[in-house]
Amino acid sequence: MISPPPEIAAILAKLRAAGYEAQAVGGCVRDSLLGRTPGDWDICTSALPEAVVACFGEEKTIPTGMKHGTVTVRSGSVTAEVTTYRSDGAYTDHRRPDAVRFLGSLEEDLKRRDFTVNAMALDASGQVVDLFGGRQDLAAGLIRCVGTPEDRFREDALRILRALRFAARLGFAIEPETGRAMVACRELLHALSPERVLAELRGFLTAPKPGAPASAFAPVLAEALPGLTAEAVTAAAPVLDESPADFALRAALLCASLDAPAAEALADSLRFDGKTKKRFLSFSAALKTPPPRSRGELLPLLRLLGWEDAALLAALPGKEGFAALVGAAKAALLPLHGSGLALGGEELLALGAGPGRQVGEILEALLEAVWEGTAENTAESLRPLAEKLLRCRIDSCGAVVFRESAAGTEALLIYHRKGWGFPKGHLQPGETEEACAVRETLEETGIRITADSGFRRETVSQRQGDRRKVIFLLGRYESGEARPQPGETRAAAWFPAEEAAGLVYYPGDREIYLAALAYYRKHT
Repeated sequence: MISPPPEIAAILAKLRAAGYEAQAVGGCVRDSLLGRTPGDWDICTSALPEAVVACFGEEKTIPTGMKHGTVTVRSGSVTAEVTTYRSDGAYTDHRRPDAVRFLGSLEEDLKRRDFTVNAMALDASGQVVDLFGGRQDLAAGLIRCVGTPEDRFREDALRILRALRFAARLGFAIEPETGRAMVACRELLHALSPERVLAELRGFLTAPKPGAPASAFAPVLAEALPGLTAEAVTAAAPVLDESPADFALRAALLCASLDAPAAEALADSLRFDGKTKKRFLSFSAALKTPPPRSRGELLPLLRLLGWEDAALLAALPGKEGFAALVGAAKAALLPLHGSGLALGGEELLALGAGPGRQVGEILEALLEAVWEGTAENTAESLRPLAEKLLRCRIDSCGAVVFRESAAGTEALLIYHRKGWGFPKGHLQPGETEEACAVRETLEETGIRITADSGFRRETVSQRQGDRRKVIFLLGRYESGEARPQPGETRAAAWFPAEEAAGLVYYPGDREIYLAALAYYRKHT
């Protein structure tokens, strides 16, 4: 016997006293049988919607779905959705019935529901009304459709994703015939609104155990997530259960095969809200970044993620080294931005720095020194370094390199201390800018290029007490395989031209990259 909360019992009693049938139904019954506290209570009744309003009065009712037979009733501090027994008409859009017919039969109402574990009700004595084997499927840990599975999914394609969500939430398997119908009907998911798909995916990915159903129904998820393949879903699924149950993080893990433009396209197509999209793309970028080996290399990731999301990333399996770096940096109370330094912009101006960009560049260099441990975050420690930065100017040269392949235009990027960028290094005495760009590219990546001085851009960077003007030329690929050089770079690789734009770490370098790409396409 199941006893509803007093507020729900009062709604049931009032409907019954007025001469109507009324039962608690659906998920609240399922959760009660599983020993869980239901999140909400739904009621089905023989009373028409207008009769429900008349029974409780307009002050205690909200006409939330009168067309479909639903009235929200307030009882004390609790609300419940009260819905008239009904059967559904045809589902021409694979989502909602074209029309509903109100009935006087609990059996007909339960017959239209999605899964057996959700098609149970409570009679007046608190006994379970189970006409379709819901209790048996609960005991067996199965999600099974009521009736013919393919009919249920063609009526409402959202039920395909609901099956995955319930399986992940309850730790259940999906009954074989139901599973086969999910795969067979997966193209119907395209008829659903992005908002509905996103809501189900959010519930699925934040459930306790999404890994097994994700792997078993990879073709279904690939259909729901634009750009993903079933193979990619299968490869990503094992880590889901071991990761924190955060939607943005788990979505990034599931979509780890997507490059930056494809990940952004997916977020837009499913209409992620702004905050979720930003976190999803930040996690996606962080997962593709080589693991930091020092506090200095950790800073870009922390600025990308923030402390809370960095802690979520650190909780992933195999991230123990990252977790230790994050913990140590947090314990040291290191600032993430120049505004947290003990030496500020006014002091730099007094030392002779130019306003605006130069102040920002020096603050960034001072912050980097604090993180790398070459300076303390005190005015006494930072002032001499700032003075040195103002004195020093070492010219370097590099190249933004492109090539054509079967996949289209590709860009050569290297990963060094902070993130992805371009090969560059010091000009040697008597060396031309073109010769420096060619030599540094070969030394850092193993790639031979021709330098095109028709494209020339300058930027300024700070490193270990040096303020460098860096001159970038355009590089055209000649030969060689991209490979990192010991002591020079951590990674060297070709990327599709559009993807590379989102990977370049420094905003100034990103502007140079986009200008170089435009020049290359115009002159190639």
